[in-house]
Amino acid sequence: TPVPSPTPTPVPSPTPSPTPAPTPSYPSYITYMMWLSTPTGRGNLNVNVDSVVSQLCPAMNATIAFVLDTYGYDIDQVLRSRELNGCSVVTPLPAPDDVVRVAYKFYFNLFPAEWGLVSAALDSEGAIINAHVMCESTIYWQTFTSPASNTREPANAESNPEWLAQGSGVCFSDVFA
Repeated sequence: TPVPSPTPTPVPSPTPSPTPAPTPSYPSYITYMMWLSTPTGRGNLNVNVDSVVSQLCPAMNATIAFVLDTYGYDIDQVLRSRELNGCSVVTPLPAPDDVVRVAYKFYFNLFPAEWGLVSAALDSEGAIINAHVMCESTIYWQTFTSPASNTREPANAESNPEWLAQGSGVCFSDVFA
C-alpha cells in the first residue's frame, strides 16, 4: 500500500526585523571642550574648588548625560575624562592661594555635527537650571586646540543677563541652595 505524503505545512512569512539605528562613531581623541568660569564673589556663596567638585561637576555631568542620551550618544565614549565627579579638570584662578574664579571643564570626543547639536542644547536656560550654573559665570564652548577657538559665543551675564545675571531667577547664587 502506498504511504500518504505528509501534508505540507505552510512556511510562515518572516517578520521583517526593524533596521537597527546606526551606531554612532566617535573620534578617538578630544575634539571640543565646554568650560565654566565661576566667580567666588560677585554675589555668589560657597564657590571653591571643593564645592565645585562635590556639587557643580555632578550637576553639569548629569545635564550633559541627559543631552547625550537624548541624541543617542554614549556618555562613556563622548566624555572619557570625568575623574572629578564628572569634570575633566577643576582649576582655581588665578592661583590656588588667590582664588577669584573656579574653572571647571568637560572634554568631548565628538565630530563637528554632533558637537553642534550638543553645544546648542547646553547653551539654554534649561541647561543652566539643571546644571546649577552659578550667576555671573561665563560658559565657553571651544575647540580642543592650542589656542582654543570658540565654536559658540560665550554665555555670560552681559550677553545672557536673563540666564546668568544675579537676580535673573535662572542661575544660582549659592552652590548649596
